[in-house]
Amino acid sequence: MKKLIIVCLVASTTFAQVNFLQNLRPFVEKNISSELADKIWGAKDEVTLPEIPTIKKDAKDLSVYNKKKYNSPFSKEKMSQYNLSYINELIKATRGLEANRNELSKWYSTLEQGGTREGVYRSLVLSPYYQRLENYKEQTSEVAKDFTVSFFGTYLNNDLEKAKLSSLNIYSIKRITTEKSLEVMEALLGQSQENFSRWYAVLSADLAKNYPIWSSKLRSTKESGVHFRWAMKMTPDIVKSELILKLHLLFNHLQKQQ
Repeated sequence: MKKLIIVCLVASTTFAQVNFLQNLRPFVEKNISSELADKIWGAKDEVTLPEIPTIKKDAKDLSVYNKKKYNSPFSKEKMSQYNLSYINELIKATRGLEANRNELSKWYSTLEQGGTREGVYRSLVLSPYYQRLENYKEQTSEVAKDFTVSFFGTYLNNDLEKAKLSSLNIYSIKRITTEKSLEVMEALLGQSQENFSRWYAVLSADLAKNYPIWSSKLRSTKESGVHFRWAMKMTPDIVKSELILKLHLLFNHLQKQQ
C-alpha cells in the first residue's frame, strides 16, 4: 500500500507536488527502503569525504611558493562584479556591519591588482578592529560550541574538548575554525584538486541539509555531487572564499540561538 501511494504521488506533475516529493525522500529512505527511493528519485548525486590529512607546520616547507596556477572561469568584467559582492558579504559576515565606501574601494583594488580573496579575509580578521571584537566579553551560545566540536572532529580530524571554548567569544571561534579549515583545504589541494573539492562538497551538502539558512540556490543544494562539480570548475581561491562566508554566516546564525 505504501509503495502504491508513493507511485501515485510521483505521477502528479504540479510543482507543489514535485516539491513535496523531494521533501518526502528522507521519510521513504528511513521507513521503507533506500532502493525504492532510488527508483523513484534516481540515485543520489554524492561524493565521499576524503581522508583528512594531519596538518604539520614545517618552516622549511617551500610548497607555498610552487603553487599551480588556476584560471578563473569568468571574464574579467564578471570577476570584478563578483569580487565586489564578495567584499560586501565578507565584511558583513565577519564583523556584522555593512562595508563603508573606503573599505570597499581598498579591498576591491587589492583584488583587482592580483590579491586573493583568502588574503583579504586574513587581513580583515587580523586587523586591530577584529581583535577588539575578539576581546568582547560575550558568551558563545551552546549550539555554536556544539557545532564547533562536531565540525573539528568530522572535517578537521581534531578531537576538541568543548570546555576549551568557554573562554572564547564567537568572533574568536569563527576565526579559529575558519583558519583551521583553510589549512586542511590547502593540504588537500596539495594532494589533488579532486580531494580539495570533495572535502568542500561534502561539507557544503551537510550544511545545506542541517541548516536551511542559505539564500542562494547553490548554497541550499543538498547533493554533494553538485557542489563537487562546481568546486572543480572554480579556482581554489573562489572555493575557499565560499567556505569562509559559509562558516561565518553559520556561526552568526548559531550565536543567535541563545
